[in-house]
Amino acid sequence: MQDKSITEIEKKLNDRYEKYFMPLIKKYNITEIKKTVYGNHAFIDAKSKNITIRLVNDRGLVDFKIGHSDKKDIFLEVELITGLFNKKMERSQGGAIRLSLEEQSEIIDNNWDQLQTLFRKYNSENIFTRSPRSSLCK
Repeated sequence: MQDKSITEIEKKLNDRYEKYFMPLIKKYNITEIKKTVYGNHAFIDAKSKNITIRLVNDRGLVDFKIGHSDKKDIFLEVELITGLFNKKMERSQGGAIRLSLEEQSEIIDNNWDQLQTLFRKYNSENIFTRSPRSSLCK
């Protein structure tokens, strides 16, 4: 039974990888890519100069996260840093703010240079201590 769920998790992640992640990887010549699967979780990391982009399938919910290339386990959801780029977000019926993978991918693509700057070592020391609603967003 466990093998079947891992296969389903991997399949969904692979499908989303091809559609939403691969175009970013090709466009920005990202070569360091690593896939990890454990239990009901799977993710693919793509590491560039300053940032690591992670495509995560966490029990069926697939989304992008971004972190500094040197900080292995600290990631921010794209939805959390969206305010930095003046993207208006709409609330779903449940009240939670959700972006589609396509929207998340577009935010990464349209703000690639800003993300590289944001996650440079100089800036990354402070980014994890501030919320997206802090002075960074104004």
